Amino acid sequence: MEPSSEANAELRDHVRQQEIVGELGRQALDADDHDLLLHDASAAVADALDADYCGVFQFSPDGTGAVLRDGVGWRDGLVGTATVPTEQDSPIGSVLEREGSVVVTDLRADDRFSGSELLASHDVGSAISVPVGPSDDPWGVLGTYATTAREFTDRDANFVRSVANVLASAIQNDRTQSELEEIDGRISDAFFALDEEWRFTYLNECAHEIINPEGKTLVGKKVWEEFPDAVGRKFEEQYEQAMREQETVSFEEYYPEPLDAWFEVRAYPSETGISVYFRNVTERKQVQQRLEEERDIFAQGPAIVFRWKNEPGWPVEYVSEDVEDVLGYAPTELESGDVPYTDLHLDEEIDRIAREVEQNSDETTDRFSHEP
Repeated sequence: MEPSSEANAELRDHVRQQEIVGELGRQALDADDHDLLLHDASAAVADALDADYCGVFQFSPDGTGAVLRDGVGWRDGLVGTATVPTEQDSPIGSVLEREGSVVVTDLRADDRFSGSELLASHDVGSAISVPVGPSDDPWGVLGTYATTAREFTDRDANFVRSVANVLASAIQNDRTQSELEEIDGRISDAFFALDEEWRFTYLNECAHEIINPEGKTLVGKKVWEEFPDAVGRKFEEQYEQAMREQETVSFEEYYPEPLDAWFEVRAYPSETGISVYFRNVTERKQVQQRLEEERDIFAQGPAIVFRWKNEPGWPVEYVSEDVEDVLGYAPTELESGDVPYTDLHLDEEIDRIAREVEQNSDETTDRFSHEP
């Protein structure tokens, strides 16, 4: 049976929604201007859902309200200044109580909500509101609104939630970068000097605090004997290179217990020894590692894994659990065979995939992958 024009239109809309999430995800990774990201996300959501307004609301530090940080459709002068209440019976505040999407078909007739002056003054009739950030520490809310009473679908709500997740990841990256800058501001350089025989000739107070908290006498002692775990690491390699080539070196390296710390080191050689400036950057390294992990996860983006039989209709044997958030089908619906894989694609996509299947269907190919 050929899919109806209405089904094709719905599928096209859904494909476009997925493209928007991907485009915003790439923008979040590449752009430094996250204010622009907030605006572009609002505009994209409003356009994709044919909504009259879309807004990104940021909670105040005390949680008593939220400011319209960015958005589209609102009257001039409101973005950046308008505030909305966050009580439990408000459209924005209700998101905190329900810890998920809040979809309102007719805000004027829904007695669960007291409304807000901002929404009422714009004649808002229906809405989707989703949290931006984790439920235990939300940054704000992404909301899209129509002036008519309208039944938004679960797929619409999932789309808005996916965009909110993109914003949450970008905002978390900003928070982490700010934390890094704060950490760097608290760090001050430690300093010690070694002679040509690798003996300590001087350590400042900060150096003693970082590498000699026991207060041992280090002046006159050889660095490799007092810190044996530095041997075989960059400390030994780079110091010797600096002395040999009489050129400044800089590097980062880890020193194990009892220091158990990462150090950022700059070493300046002379004919009579070497001067070493260093900082304990363990906290910064940990934050950087967390940021890299978050970016890796975010860069991977939402993905759905299918396994289907090369038979008429391409019946699905397996699909990953996140398929319901993206396509609106429960895994059991697809794996039961009631919804074949071909029903999830436009005709031209099916033809393209069929060609790929034919090209890869030989005795030497165990599996192949494709992007819808």
